[in-house]
Amino acid sequence: MGFFSKRRKTRHSADSRIARAVLTPAVSIMVADGDVADSELYQLQNLCAFSPIFFQLEPKDVQALMVSIFEEIKTSGHSDAIQNASATLSQPLRETALCFAARIAFADGYIDDGEKASFLEIAKHLDIPDATFVKILDVIAMLQRPATA
Repeated sequence: MGFFSKRRKTRHSADSRIARAVLTPAVSIMVADGDVADSELYQLQNLCAFSPIFFQLEPKDVQALMVSIFEEIKTSGHSDAIQNASATLSQPLRETALCFAARIAFADGYIDDGEKASFLEIAKHLDIPDATFVKILDVIAMLQRPATA
């Protein structure tokens, strides 16, 4: 088990402000169609569990961040929530946030019209270059292929 024994031992403290900003586009995509599917929640929990951004946060803390994002979207709207998140994130973390959102958009196997419109708006607010946007979509679509592909 040499590979797994070389895991990093250094832990970094969590920055809940950054974690919240990374989650915001994914939560926005989840609520874009008016229905939060179990597959979307499971996918987001999985993403957080394996992301170093959330390494030090407890699941209940991540859930609390999600609830606060839902509230922000409800009161301020999707655009303002994404703009706030974008202002908090470096360009590389904006890309990460868009990857999270793409995984959520594909969680149920397809992207509906509401999710498409939201996803395009999110990319615009995050200032993601078109070439990077297409690359992210391509890779996430490859990751989300069903066994029958």
